[in-house]
Amino acid sequence: MKLLTEEAPLLVLPQLAERVGLNEAIVLQQLHYRSRLGVEERSGRRWVKGSYEVWQQEFPFWSLTTVRRTLMKLEDKGYIQATQAFNRSRNDHTKWYTLCYTELVKVTGSKWMLRYDHIEHKGLVKLDGTISKDIKDIKKYYIALTRDVILFLNDKADKTFNPESRKSQRLVTEVAMQGYTYDDFIAVIEAKVKTWQNTPYARYLRPSTLFGLRFESYLKKAKPAKKVAVHEVVLDFEEGEG
Repeated sequence: MKLLTEEAPLLVLPQLAERVGLNEAIVLQQLHYRSRLGVEERSGRRWVKGSYEVWQQEFPFWSLTTVRRTLMKLEDKGYIQATQAFNRSRNDHTKWYTLCYTELVKVTGSKWMLRYDHIEHKGLVKLDGTISKDIKDIKKYYIALTRDVILFLNDKADKTFNPESRKSQRLVTEVAMQGYTYDDFIAVIEAKVKTWQNTPYARYLRPSTLFGLRFESYLKKAKPAKKVAVHEVVLDFEEGEG
């Protein structure tokens, strides 16, 4: 990436900005970025601790009022979770923040970010019922995804694989956690059925082969890379200034 200055850039995700607001999208992406860098893990999640003044240093083009309002709006919407429970001193009222990826999936429709939520909830020590519910939602999503994928494979390839198989759930989940979607699974299945059906390779139309280590190469052949559309975003940092 060629930058005009040596400053660390802030990213704007066009679709996210369209759904949640420009200021909110900028903060969400930066919080996600900071959580990847940090080692502050509590209750199975990664947290970023910071006062409003500290957050303003991340966004010097906003007033303190705008920073506070944006963070509070994200809390109210359920896109982030904040707590003071991890502070050692009772007099320390600084908030800790973490992203609620499952809530963002609901508003964006993109399941890519679920992989972050799933990974961070391994070996969870409960903080409250909300986090526990998130885990159940994610598990249900992967089970449903596996069932739909296997049923489609059975229909297209004339197979009888068990859609509730734990081995299949593991295979599909591992692939999905890398950011691949239901449509990607369908593309691979359709491409390989077209190529292998009624040939000696038909025996490889099975989950362990299709959703294994070569899934990415199968997908590249099934879905050639498309040109990335360039989105023009007008950054109006003064909007909503208090």
